[in-house]
Amino acid sequence: MRSLGELVVVAMRGLWARPARTLLILLGPILGVAAIVAAVGLTESAKGDVQATLDELGTNLVTVQPTSRFQTGSLPRMPEETRSRLEKVDVIEGVTVLTELPGLVVLPHEAAALAFEVLPISVRAADSDLLEVADIPLAWGRWLDPWDERPGHRTVVLGYDTAEQLAVLPGETRSILIGDRSYGVAGVLDEAVLLPDLDLSVFVSFQAAADDWADEGGPSQAIFRFQEGLRLRDDDVNFLNSVITWGGSGGIDPPSVPTDALEASARVDETLRTVVALMGALALLVGGLGIANVMSISVLQRSPEIGIRRAVGHTRARLATQFLLEAIVVGVLGGIIGAAAGAGIVIVGADWKDWTIVLAPELLAGAAALAVVVAVVAGLVPAIKAARLEPLETLRLG
Repeated sequence: MRSLGELVVVAMRGLWARPARTLLILLGPILGVAAIVAAVGLTESAKGDVQATLDELGTNLVTVQPTSRFQTGSLPRMPEETRSRLEKVDVIEGVTVLTELPGLVVLPHEAAALAFEVLPISVRAADSDLLEVADIPLAWGRWLDPWDERPGHRTVVLGYDTAEQLAVLPGETRSILIGDRSYGVAGVLDEAVLLPDLDLSVFVSFQAAADDWADEGGPSQAIFRFQEGLRLRDDDVNFLNSVITWGGSGGIDPPSVPTDALEASARVDETLRTVVALMGALALLVGGLGIANVMSISVLQRSPEIGIRRAVGHTRARLATQFLLEAIVVGVLGGIIGAAAGAGIVIVGADWKDWTIVLAPELLAGAAALAVVVAVVAGLVPAIKAARLEPLETLRLG
């Protein structure tokens, strides 16, 4: 063996001479690298999906609700002029208001009263600007329009989850019961990503709310957008409170930015990624200990071979290099297979969740390189042990 290439060939033969043992040694690096790549890749893919959502929907949407001091009837309400007051603020470019109508039961038909009377479907009066301001698409049909604001018109639009609960089919000519009154279904909303509480709701016009339920109070929720590029600041809370109340009694709860929940979810995912990546690193470390242990046993099992080679003139350095090369081969193979397995998990998982696949090449290379480093460190002790064996000692061990 006059070259490094010959040493590599001998190292490979030494590994494949006992394939079962080699596969067991490879499991540690494969599992560790796959766990690290999958944890980081899936988290980055989830974050990429969140970022794509934020880019599409914007981070300037704000919702406000009254405190219990704005009490009118059974639910807190804001002043009736809330919308017009917010529209006068220069940095606000779109406003819509909702009024929740409490105590109403939504049914697909009278016979379903027992099944649906405890289902928490909210009835909300809404204006024509809700979809544009909140950026909620229609699944089918249409949204409330000026025609529905005429007296006597009973039209309803269903939230995404409500349509599923009431088994309303796309395009179906259908009516539902709100309380004891029948309303024709004009359309169904798609999922409200930023305002998921609207998914289990039905929406009627303010005119219908006044005609059928004698509702004449102010809105229970206001939704608006700041101009593009602006976000809610801590010192905006008092300003918004003053705009809505005009210095009168009552107040609003701290405004909510729906995208904050998405960003918080991404931070939770990042924490989970760290935990899983640490578990992967632990598996890699345990795999390194397994490499050291199995290769140490291998040195004892191959002591006759080591003795013969020492007797014919092989140096200690050459023997140590051979065993170290075996560890390197284990690390390289384990790293490559583990990185490929982790990448496969990311691709399948992201496709299943309909995420944007984010898989950085440097992640794959870094995780594989880490496996090689762990394998080299783990192989040092067996390599040194093999190099220190004397020919006569190998006869005793053999």
